[in-house]
Amino acid sequence: MCGYRCVCSLYLFLFLLFPLSNRGQHAQVVLFSTTSSVFELADTFNRAPAVRYYTSFVEEAGLIWVWATIDGTSGWCLLDTGAPGLIVHRPLNGALALPLQASGMAGEPQAAMPVEINSLRWGPIELNDISAWQTDLSRLTALLNRSVLGVLGMEVLDQLRLTIDYGTEILLMESATTGAGPLFAIPGARQIACLPFEWAGHVPVIELVVKGHSLRLGIDTGASVNLLDSGWLRKRRDVVLPTKDVPRNVQLQFLGQADGQVYPQQDLRLEVETKKVEVVFVLMPFRRRARRMDLDLDGLLGYPFLKNYRVVLDFQHNRLELWQ
Repeated sequence: MCGYRCVCSLYLFLFLLFPLSNRGQHAQVVLFSTTSSVFELADTFNRAPAVRYYTSFVEEAGLIWVWATIDGTSGWCLLDTGAPGLIVHRPLNGALALPLQASGMAGEPQAAMPVEINSLRWGPIELNDISAWQTDLSRLTALLNRSVLGVLGMEVLDQLRLTIDYGTEILLMESATTGAGPLFAIPGARQIACLPFEWAGHVPVIELVVKGHSLRLGIDTGASVNLLDSGWLRKRRDVVLPTKDVPRNVQLQFLGQADGQVYPQQDLRLEVETKKVEVVFVLMPFRRRARRMDLDLDGLLGYPFLKNYRVVLDFQHNRLELWQ
C-alpha cells in the first residue's frame, strides 16, 4: 500500500482517492463558469512591476493546504491545479443539488450546487462576486483531521507564476509580466528543466518521452499519486523497469466504499530534458475515462514527482520549471 493517502483531481471533476488501508473516499465536483472578477487579479498585480508575495503552506497527505478566507470565514483550502475553479465546503441542507457523475470513475455521485461567493481572500488575491460550486467536504475533513474550507482551482491561479517549495513549505506568488524569459531565478538553486505545457481543459499538460514513446501527463498539485493509463503501458512493455522491493498494489475506496479492484504500481524512467528520472505510477484505465471528458491525457504527475523539486508553474507563459 502507499505510505500516504492518495488524492487525485482532474479537469472538471475533483477526484479524491485514498488507499483502502488508510481509509478513503471518492468525491466528484463539476465546475464551470468564469467571471470577469477572476481577472481582477491580473490588474491588481500589474499595477506594480514584478510583484512578489511569499506565503506558507502545509503539506499533508501529499496535498498543499493554504489559509484563506471565503465570505468572512477563514480556514484551510486545497491548492489544486487539477480543478478549474473555486469549490466551497458547505452542507447542502436539503437544498436542490445536482447529482454529478465522474465519467464512470466511481459509482456514487456527489451532490453539489452552484453558488455565488461574495469574496475570496488569499495572500495578495482579493476576488469579489465569484461563481463557484458548493458541496459537502466533511468526509475529507474527517479523513485528514483538518477543517476544510474549500478548494482553490485554476480560475484563482491562472494569472500567476507560482513557485512551490515543498522542502520549506513556502509558496512564492509572482505577477504575470510580458516576455519569454524567466521572471526570477531561485537563489541557491539550479534549474533542472524548463518544459513547455499546453492545456487540456484547465489542466496543464507536458509531453515526456519514455524510450522513444511519447507520454502526455497532466500536472496536478491536487494528486498525491502519479497516475498512468494501464492501456498505454500494455502496448509498450519495453519501457517497464524491474520491480523493486516495494508493495506493488493499491486498493482504493470511493466515497467510503471499496470498488473491489486492485490497482498495480509500476516504475518508469522518464526523460526530463537531459535527465532520466524514475517515477512510480499507479496504473488504471485512465485514458478511457479522460476521453469521456474530451481530454487527451495518458496520466497525471502529482506529489511523488513534484516533491523532489522546487516547482515553478508559469501559467502566463505556459511552462513548468523544475529547480533543485
